[in-house]
Amino acid sequence: MALVRSSRSPVRRGGVGKTSLVREFFGSEQAVWGFCEPLSTPRPLGPFQDIARQIWPAEQDFDVDDMRERLLAWVRRTPTPLVVEDAHWIDDASADVLRFIGRRIDTSAGLLVVTYRDEVDGDHPLRRVLGDLASAAGVTRVTVPPLTRAGVAEMVSETEIDAAEAYRLTNGNAFLVSQLLLAPDGRVAASTRDAVAARVARLSPSARGVVELLSVIAGRVGAELLGADWSRLDEPVVAGLLRVDGAVVEFRHELVRLAVEQALTPGQRQDLHADVVRRMVAQGDIAPATIAYHARHAHELELAFTSQRAAAERAVALGWARTARPPSTITRRQRTELAWLPRPSWRGCGWRPPRRRTWSAVTNRRWRLRSGRWNCARCRSRCCVARRCGG
Repeated sequence: MALVRSSRSPVRRGGVGKTSLVREFFGSEQAVWGFCEPLSTPRPLGPFQDIARQIWPAEQDFDVDDMRERLLAWVRRTPTPLVVEDAHWIDDASADVLRFIGRRIDTSAGLLVVTYRDEVDGDHPLRRVLGDLASAAGVTRVTVPPLTRAGVAEMVSETEIDAAEAYRLTNGNAFLVSQLLLAPDGRVAASTRDAVAARVARLSPSARGVVELLSVIAGRVGAELLGADWSRLDEPVVAGLLRVDGAVVEFRHELVRLAVEQALTPGQRQDLHADVVRRMVAQGDIAPATIAYHARHAHELELAFTSQRAAAERAVALGWARTARPPSTITRRQRTELAWLPRPSWRGCGWRPPRRRTWSAVTNRRWRLRSGRWNCARCRSRCCVARRCGG
């Protein structure tokens, strides 16, 4: 009996190629497959009913006792392998049959292969079966590792996708790499969004809200920012969506985060960014540039530009002059949004700006004014942004 599972490190979740590995192993050899399903009402003996219909097509109904005895007798005399797919969705009755056969399969000529994701908690039926079969003879566990950087590079070698970026987005997950090939333009493939949405939909409303909140924050998030919501991470962590490292949490795969974020409606996205802004302002030790990013997406423009100005002043004070965005890289939309800023006063030096000013010149002066790049040496103020007073 072979138990095929996803690896524990660094990726231990679905999509690393368990099914592909089993199908490639058997090749043209015939195998009898049974499937576990994530149904709201479990199907008793679901995978073994699938197997029984292929072995005994004339018979339809089997109870637990009849199923396990007949299957064990069939395995002992027939070398045809049996495959139970996605056992992390197994029902209690099927778990009993699996335990019964697994403890006796070493005396048979058959092979039973079980694939599952390592995302089951202590109360799951499969977890109890794994514990009972831990010391059983004839049971072998096979861990499927994620793709290496070289493996990811080979998969994307015939495309224009950067290999390093592909590995960063997928972390070596074979399914996500294959989905990345379907949408090389940077958008998340529809099949990826559907797969992620199905997993998110199984979470409780409170856990789903935390996942959606984290989807608008790129990178790692500390426990202080989440506050009381930290206790709601258990479900998404067990489901393989998130990964906790000490006092920080992050998405297990960047591509999954993008899929969750792109599934949000515009209103949801704005509300989540506003929630992030409130949390960051209350925390108090967040970089102004980070607050500016979320404030802009929350449509809180005044806070966004205030934070941008604070970030630029901080960069200049620390000698990071290149951190401030030069006027040539300001977009047309940002130039339009800058119109609400008060025009600078020119009273300190007696100099007046020319009447005809292009948008680029106005934006240039305002950017210099906000970033602190120009200070008049004569009048000791920022009002003289053009140094026309001779200072």
